[in-house]
Amino acid sequence: MNKWIFLLTVAATTTANAVDMSKSCTAVDCAAGTKALTYAQKEDSYYACPTFELSDYVNGTMGFVSMTYGITGKLPNVSPKTGEPQYTGQTKDMIDNWRTAAKVSTFDQAIAKCRVGKNKVQVIVMNSPESGLSVWVADQKQNTFWLPRGHLFKP
Repeated sequence: MNKWIFLLTVAATTTANAVDMSKSCTAVDCAAGTKALTYAQKEDSYYACPTFELSDYVNGTMGFVSMTYGITGKLPNVSPKTGEPQYTGQTKDMIDNWRTAAKVSTFDQAIAKCRVGKNKVQVIVMNSPESGLSVWVADQKQNTFWLPRGHLFKP
């Protein structure tokens, strides 16, 4: 994915629709076996990834960019080496750690392994680690993927 498309996509996703966050898996327990629905809108999207590490890296990085844009109205510079937003301090360290854990060299490599998430997919939680941003789910066709906890809701 072209770095500029990434930044424009994130800029467009900063205005989330009104959602009842009290049913989000960030607010309520969504342990293994929980039935849930995915949430995605044009203005609030996520990526479904094959591994926990890729999901945390891709969705976490996009979250930082979205938050930065929402607060400052500006997009961060993009690294020509990694394709990531250029941050310093703890944010840079966190993104570096996510990239290393995902076993990729660039953001483009990571996002190519994921797919754009869909709205209202009925899933069952398979694994909900206490650490990290992501939850592993299976849809009704037995397809499994990791997605951000904040894009999963109890019906």
